[in-house]
Amino acid sequence: MKFNDKNSVYSQIATNIKMKIYNGEVKLGEPLDSVRKLATTYQVTIKTIQNTIISLEEEGIVMKKAGVGTFVTHDEKAVKKSKELFIDGLLSDFFRGMKSIGIDKEEAKSLIIGGKQ
Repeated sequence: MKFNDKNSVYSQIATNIKMKIYNGEVKLGEPLDSVRKLATTYQVTIKTIQNTIISLEEEGIVMKKAGVGTFVTHDEKAVKKSKELFIDGLLSDFFRGMKSIGIDKEEAKSLIIGGKQ
């Protein structure tokens, strides 16, 4: 995974894990890989993965079970809420970008609905 300078590395990893949950690659209730394995997979420090897990826990997407590991929540509503917040962020970024090139929200919406004119 390539990291950008715009967001912290741990938040980029958290987003990547959330995307896997949203698209069903990682199912509700399934364990995540160990912290050590995730650190190897993403080629980051264990501390970075720990920060990632804390972030996902705070969002209610995962839960840690002492001595067992970290698991995706069983709570479909929590995942749905997280996904909706993620989509809101994408849309905000999109509309902000459109505004920066002189396209207002209504024009952007019509471009989305009507396609290329």
